Amino acid sequence: MFYKTDVSYVLPIVSLKNSVMITKLILLLAVIALLAWFWQCRTAQKVQTGDFLYQINTPTKTFNLPPDLEEISGICFTSDGRKLAAIQDETGYMYLIDKQSGIVEKDPIFFAEKGDFEDIAVVGDVAYIVKSKGTVTILNGIASGKPTIEQADTFLTKKDNIEGLCYDKKTNCLWFASKGQKEGDEMFKNVYSFDLNTKQLNPKPILVITLALLQTFLKKQTSERFDALKNDFLKETFLKLGPSGIAIHPKTGEIYIISSINKVLMVFNRQNELLTMVKMDKTIHRQPEGICFDTDGTLYISNEAKGEVAQLHVFMVKNAQ
Repeated sequence: MFYKTDVSYVLPIVSLKNSVMITKLILLLAVIALLAWFWQCRTAQKVQTGDFLYQINTPTKTFNLPPDLEEISGICFTSDGRKLAAIQDETGYMYLIDKQSGIVEKDPIFFAEKGDFEDIAVVGDVAYIVKSKGTVTILNGIASGKPTIEQADTFLTKKDNIEGLCYDKKTNCLWFASKGQKEGDEMFKNVYSFDLNTKQLNPKPILVITLALLQTFLKKQTSERFDALKNDFLKETFLKLGPSGIAIHPKTGEIYIISSINKVLMVFNRQNELLTMVKMDKTIHRQPEGICFDTDGTLYISNEAKGEVAQLHVFMVKNAQ
């Protein structure tokens, strides 16, 4: 025997069940979004309160470099991510270093007899090498071992004293870090962008470092780890700082700048805000000149020999060690 079922009673029940499931799903997604937002805020707060991703004075590992690189002035990663490209001040050779072993390949790439070469950036199969006066030597086809060479001039001069260079993937620009210019009584350190599409340098700096900027930041810090930096900068009327290397973090997009003068590492965002500073131990960083990141965020800093042995320090992110 079959009984008729009143559909009018069934449909509201089914509809009610679907409504409950949708509501639960919406609540779950809202909770996930809230947790993600909380984590981002927590991470941002850590940076703003001076936390730092690396134990900058305790390398994960250190490679001693050969005499050919005793004045290593710049480092960056090759496009395949397996090697570091390095240059030596005053000599026109590009060296390749295995990132796992620290072994330097025997046959460097020659590009010039001599010159005041300060830093290097590799983009695809092209290497860019900057001189202190802002001239860029371009090596096209480095994979062949015998690249064609061209030169791009800028409006910069020896007074700007460019020592840092890195590639910004976001804008397809090279960034130049200057040791500084003086205007009146104020010394400032500029970072400029060089457009790879037009081969032109933007006359307006994208980042400006002043003594007032550092002092304002340090006055807000209460942690003891800033005490040495306060001694270096708060009592000064002259900015004792000389950016010697620059790199952009592959995950956070933040700008890392090292200075051999006063041994300091600074982290900025793209709004010219100083996020944190770290005092570099001079027994570990005798003369920090090069800085770069692996794609996973591992940090590399090279130091000139300064009467001893040139070294390449490797720093993994704290929670990854």
